[in-house]
Amino acid sequence: MTIPSDWWHLGVSIAVGLLVGLERERSGHPSFGARTFGIAGLIGGISAAISPIVAAGALLTAGVIGASARLRDENSDVGTTTEIALAAVICMGALSWTSPALAVGAAVAMLTLLWAKKPIRHLAEDLITDSDERDALIFFVAAFIILPLLPDTDLGPFGALNPHRIWTIVVLLTATGWVGYIASRILGPRRGLAITGLAGGFVSGSATTAAMAHRAKDHQVENDALAAAVLASLSSLLLLSSICWFVSPDVLRALLPSVIAGAITLLLMAGAAILRHSRISGVFHPVPPGVNRLKRSSRVEAPRVETEPAQTDQEPTEEPITPRPFDPKPVLLLTTVLTLALLLGRWGAATFGTAGITAVSALIGLADSHAAALAAAQLQAAGTITTRAAVIGIGAALGANMLVKMLLAFAAGGLRVGARFTTLMILPVVTFAVSLYLTTR
Repeated sequence: MTIPSDWWHLGVSIAVGLLVGLERERSGHPSFGARTFGIAGLIGGISAAISPIVAAGALLTAGVIGASARLRDENSDVGTTTEIALAAVICMGALSWTSPALAVGAAVAMLTLLWAKKPIRHLAEDLITDSDERDALIFFVAAFIILPLLPDTDLGPFGALNPHRIWTIVVLLTATGWVGYIASRILGPRRGLAITGLAGGFVSGSATTAAMAHRAKDHQVENDALAAAVLASLSSLLLLSSICWFVSPDVLRALLPSVIAGAITLLLMAGAAILRHSRISGVFHPVPPGVNRLKRSSRVEAPRVETEPAQTDQEPTEEPITPRPFDPKPVLLLTTVLTLALLLGRWGAATFGTAGITAVSALIGLADSHAAALAAAQLQAAGTITTRAAVIGIGAALGANMLVKMLLAFAAGGLRVGARFTTLMILPVVTFAVSLYLTTR
């Protein structure tokens, strides 16, 4: 290595320490500040330049210094994060000698964790429940223990079942659902309904549609809830596209124009619902102070008798909108649906050809459009059906699934909400269908 390169690596080690040290000093730690962390990063870089043994000795020394500081401040309520960060800076300083870019990336990641102290604490103490912890443990077992053990071979009737691929889709769907679940828990069901609906659609588009339709019965949030139901369908469409990309990129390329057209139209309809809410909200204003309310209404109300509110032992709680993505029952149900979809899809294609896969996809779409997309894309990837037949089958599944969502909107929200949701979805459905027809004829 040249001398300028050596100085560059040492400069990165100092910069990494200063970045972390500035954050720690601003947090008010009594023992370690920016200079201490900068020197620690430099020590890590120098020790790595000498030998790995010296670097290990520097890390051990940092541990001793951190332990001594804790003993000196044992009555303080400050945690051990700073001492651990000091040891990490030693390691990142040593890493900067061989891979400065990786060292800077690690420093940015650690700074993000240090900065996010309050959000992480709020998430752990107020939002995550015991059931969420149990579900997350089940997910990690499913992703990192069960998945590697499953055979990656075609089994079952028609060779339609690949255990490793089926379980991979289950893991991907539940992992994506976790993002939506956390987003909905952070926002809360009473705030950011549109974003909550978009996030909930990654867990279950049908369940989110029903929940939002039920919320839309409240006139104050009707338009926002309907926009959220529309955005849930957008999430389902994006998730379906991800499955197609994973299983068969050819199917995704053929489906992409229709997906883009449908997604844009869904966004427009959701925006129209939100704008309508804003326009209506601007018409009605609260009565200004000093204005006689009788001038606004001819109805005379009887005098109210002030009573003390009833005391209850339990505070009202908000019902969560987004279902738990790691709940074992939905995961097992999803696995069963995917397995049946693959079997029915292969049987329909082998028995009835293209018409069979279209009919079977529509039937599967009544339960889950993602399962139908997986079956059609896998059949295309195996060469059993053409790309055109797979795309038409996926379109039939989406149409059937949309019919289910409309029926759920009527059942959960009543005639008025169901009719409005159906009206909002007509243009996206027609746009997707016309685009699909033009690209497959």
